[in-house]
This record gives sequence, C-alpha cells and structure tokens, in this order.
Amino acid sequence: GEEEVDLILQSWVRYECIRMGWINEFNKIIAKYVIFVFCVCVCVIQLFLKKIKIMTKIFTGHSTWISSVQFSPDCTKLISASWDATIRIWDIESTQEIQLLRGHLDCIKMAQFSPDGKMAVSGSRDTTIRLWDVQSGQELKKFQGHSDDVTSVQFSPDGNFIASSSIDRTIRIWSVHSEKEVKKMTGHLYGVSDVQFSSCGRMVVSASYDNSVAIWDVESGKMIKELAGHSDAVWKAQFSPDGSNIFSFDGQTIVSCSDDKTIRLWDLHLQKQVQTLEWHSDCVRGLDISSNDETIVSASWDKTILLWK
Repeated sequence: GEEEVDLILQSWVRYECIRMGWINEFNKIIAKYVIFVFCVCVCVIQLFLKKIKIMTKIFTGHSTWISSVQFSPDCTKLISASWDATIRIWDIESTQEIQLLRGHLDCIKMAQFSPDGKMAVSGSRDTTIRLWDVQSGQELKKFQGHSDDVTSVQFSPDGNFIASSSIDRTIRIWSVHSEKEVKKMTGHLYGVSDVQFSSCGRMVVSASYDNSVAIWDVESGKMIKELAGHSDAVWKAQFSPDGSNIFSFDGQTIVSCSDDKTIRLWDLHLQKQVQTLEWHSDCVRGLDISSNDETIVSASWDKTILLWK
C-alpha cells in the first residue's frame, strides 16, 4: 500500500535529482567548452586579420602599364612611371594627379623621389637616366652610359649618388653632382630589373629576370647574399626603411614583387620568405614601402595601384 507508493516516489525523486544534477553539471561543462572554443576562435581571427593587408585606395590615369610607384618622403604623394612614357605625381589623400613629367623618348621603367622630395630621377628604355625638378616638372640633368634599357634608378640615402640597373646585366652607381659613373657591379645571369640602396647606403639589393633577389656590398662590388623563391622574373626588391621589420617580423625585411603576380616579404637575417601577398590579377611590376614602415604600395599591369596595411 502506502509504504510501497512512498518507496516508489522516493526512488523516482532520487532518480530525477541524480538525472537533473548530472544534466546541470554536463551543461556547465559544455558551456565552459563553448566559451573556450569561442575565445580561441576570436584570438585566431584577430591574428589572421593582422596578417591580411587591406587595399584602401585606387589611383587611375595612366593609359597603359604602370612600371613603378613610390611614396614621397613625407608620405603625402606618390610618383609613378609608365609605359605611356610619362611620370605622374599623385596626391594620396585625394588620389588626384598633381604633376605630369614628359621628356623620355620611350617607356619609363622607374621613377623615384630624392630624399628631400624636391627632385625625381627616372630611367627609360631610351637607355638614359634623367633628373627632374618636382615642383616645375623641368628636366635638370641626363646620365648616359648603359648599353641597354635602364630598368631601375634610386637616390642614395644622402642624395649624392644614384644607383641604376639595366638589361645589360650591370648595376651602376653615379655621382649626382659630376654626372659620372663611379662604380659598376656585375654578376646576375640575366638582365637586372631593379636596384635599391639600404638605409645605411653601404648595401644595395637587386632583382633580376633570373628570378632571384641579391644583396651587394657597395664598396667591394661583391654579391653577399641571394634570395630564391619567386617562380618568375623578379621586378623589384627593397629594404624595409631604417633597418626596421615591416609587419612585425623578427628580422629586417626585404619586399619583392614578380611576374608571378605576388609580393613577397623576406627576413634578411633568416634569408627566407616570411609572407606572400596576393591580390593583383596580373604581373606586379612596382612597389614601395612608406617611410613609417606601415604601408606597402604596389603597381601592376592590371593598371591598378594598391595600398596594403
């Protein structure tokens, strides 16, 4: 009778309490697990987003392929060179063209600002190197000596010298004041597409159609390091500003771009690739790093200029 009913009820209550207690504890475990997984996912996403470089502005105006682009020293302007035989200076904030330089007889492979931003230097398929007044747009000097296309030009950090590269497989150093060649370096198997000074001015980095990036000692003229990894011709290579590590890698960074449509970041100390940036739909022919070491600008045969942060 009643005793049996009480026993059954007590057993049922005990069973339900045990069952509900187990479910509550299980729910707590699941909740803690979900929170843990969520936190891990958030951390992973944050780290992933830090590695993604977002394109923020587009500059248009050249009528054909853009071969190079560079920031002004104060990072308010860009200078670009094109196969349309023009050099154009752009205001970054408005993306508007503010100066047009004409004079070369053939496509222009490279244009660069001087360290003070008052002059620009350019190299062309017409085998000449030309110096320009940025404000007036007037040609100031012309350097001759390469036997084939001048593919790249850059001022030394002190503005007293210009480095140039050519399809003639040579790298040359010129005196701005005397307009004379003071050093010639050879070693690449094919044409040299680009050469850039390090921030100290004692080294240059070159890019070549042999798919390699090379580091040279300016004083001795010897190749001291080589970086291999691009799958096609390398068009430009550049040291990060002031020996710093752009995008927070462990060592000084070199950035390069190639016909393989990629931009690659290399750790100079480890001598290996640490990141690949992909967005352009055609060959990437020009790039530059801002002086504050936070932004990369790239130019492509897809007729676009992209900013990466």
